[in-house]
Amino acid sequence: MMKRLFNLTLALVLLGLILFPSSVRANLDFLVKPYVQLGSNPRTNKNDTYDLIFLSNSDSKEVKLFVKITTSKNKDNKWLPSTNLKIKPLGVFFNVNWYEYCFKLDNIPKDSIFQYKLIQADQVVFASKAKARSSGKSTFAVFGDLGFGSPGQKQLACTLYHKNVDFVLMPGDIVYRRGLLSEYLKNFFPVYNCDIIDPSMGAPLMRSIMFFPALGNHDMALTGGITTTDLSVHKDALGYFYFFDEPLNGPVLKSNPWLSVKGSASAKQAILAHSMHRFPGMANYSFDWGFAHILVLDANPYQDWSDKVLLDFVEKDLKKASTQPWKFVCYHQPAFSSDPFHHQENHMRKLTSIFQKYGVDVVFTGHAHCYQRSYPLIYNDEKSNTDVQKFKLDRDFDGKVKTKPNGIVYIVTGCGGAPLYNPRVFHDRVEDFTNIYLGDDYSFTLVDMDINRLIFKQISSNDKVIDEFSITK
Repeated sequence: MMKRLFNLTLALVLLGLILFPSSVRANLDFLVKPYVQLGSNPRTNKNDTYDLIFLSNSDSKEVKLFVKITTSKNKDNKWLPSTNLKIKPLGVFFNVNWYEYCFKLDNIPKDSIFQYKLIQADQVVFASKAKARSSGKSTFAVFGDLGFGSPGQKQLACTLYHKNVDFVLMPGDIVYRRGLLSEYLKNFFPVYNCDIIDPSMGAPLMRSIMFFPALGNHDMALTGGITTTDLSVHKDALGYFYFFDEPLNGPVLKSNPWLSVKGSASAKQAILAHSMHRFPGMANYSFDWGFAHILVLDANPYQDWSDKVLLDFVEKDLKKASTQPWKFVCYHQPAFSSDPFHHQENHMRKLTSIFQKYGVDVVFTGHAHCYQRSYPLIYNDEKSNTDVQKFKLDRDFDGKVKTKPNGIVYIVTGCGGAPLYNPRVFHDRVEDFTNIYLGDDYSFTLVDMDINRLIFKQISSNDKVIDEFSITK
């Protein structure tokens, strides 16, 4: 029913764009075209508030937003104005003033479709439709290591568009190579917020569905042996904290937040002011969607996961989510990987006991540019002396006949667009905990979620299912 409603709404929006072309831009020049974000809204409510964000090089207050909400019960709602607009100067980059426009989309019913249009000087300058948060059954995609500008990234975006997902989860390395504002404008927004559906360019995704990021090393400009983000070298670094707007429900650390960032006092102050206080708090956050609770963590090496504040945050967050049927965790560096470059960066194993204690079902990571699926596993580091003793693997689980795993399934899904780690080239040694390792094509993880069943499909760039399994309660 919702899919038919979504397709009908899309047809109406496209008709509206023909009658009122969004190519008419008036005086509003977009640096980044409108996209939808969850904002400070971690829990599902009967009516939610979202953020519609776009960036421009002017601070025109003449732009107006109108919203029309469509539900399964009411398809004839009228266009209503949204007056809650904040315009924030982000600074001067590349000799251009940057302004963030943020419209609050209030009282959006769960499970609805809403249309929106921006009007300036009595002309429609942009129009689209978007999905509200689901309260139950939903579909989402997961892929990391994406914003490289490669043909595979763009083709994968088009394949994803046709899956009609409700949201996207990105386990790190959002853009290459250093998470810069300029790299987002080149390798991210043109691909995932493209005006047309074109395998050589991308697809119009972010204007309609929400993207949720996790921090990767490249997002903090940590590459080539660099261990700190240097604002004196990369003045437009830390784009993650400028562009995304996720719940600020993570821990407040007493330690120095600048351990991973260096630069002048003025540069640091600019980050705090221009990122809307998202730095550094948005590094760790959580939210609910449908039947799931999703915990997003910063797994970069500067983050001390023996810190009691961080551990308490993870434990309290998962404990509080005990009523959600499914629990997912997303971060960048995998705790369990067989790839040739990053398999020893397994410091996130420190958290497995908490995940196991509170019934986490699946952990999504990236970092390794391949797809890996572990056997369901239970890991015990404290009472074991050898790797054999540390792992308890459920080899009977096949995801087809036996669908109730004894342990957590760890998925590495880092085939979003960066150069691949093809096992045929690297001749990797596959660890005992690894069930599937594929790396010869770009792909994303597609998850169909119902209250007592998860169906996972790994979809390649040419829309082939390269792995499939189910988990049931």
